[in-house]
Amino acid sequence: MSKIFAPQTNPNDDEVKVVEWKYKNNDFVKKGEHIASVESSKVVEEIYSENEGYLEIIHGVNSKTNTGEVIGKINKNKNLK
Repeated sequence: MSKIFAPQTNPNDDEVKVVEWKYKNNDFVKKGEHIASVESSKVVEEIYSENEGYLEIIHGVNSKTNTGEVIGKINKNKNLK
């Protein structure tokens, strides 16, 4: 399992907003794929998968979260919830 963290896109921002998930919960993603976008006060930044596996979304679209917080995970096995 690997964690997807909210990046700090601007040193003056402590918070970002999730503006897009390219995949749904439990979708299989490959390493290097664009999986999400977050927005700070000045920029929209794309997030790319560091591993392959099944996406687990923790913070949905339009959620605001602190930088450094986990917004999703990539699991080796499909979540059966």
